[in-house]
Amino acid sequence: MIKNIIFDLGNVVLKLKWDIVLDRYTCDKETKELLTKVIFDSEEWKMLDMGTIEKDKALGLMLSKLPVYLHDSCKSIMNEWRDALIINDNMIEF
Repeated sequence: MIKNIIFDLGNVVLKLKWDIVLDRYTCDKETKELLTKVIFDSEEWKMLDMGTIEKDKALGLMLSKLPVYLHDSCKSIMNEWRDALIINDNMIEF
């Protein structure tokens, strides 16, 4: 008899729609790709997810990889990333 089922959150229970927050601060494809790479595809993001780095430290490392004109966008995205978490209705039905 199955008593418990454990689900992963990211892209299982919750859909990760990074474009929701990226679109607020970018208008061209290249900038969006750069911010995605430096924020969401970064080692710092993985470390944040594992709880092995503080947000301020991760943000500082991310900012060091970006041109100054994108610093405010990066800070805003890091403050608003939770807006990109959308409930996966298919999993709720399941």
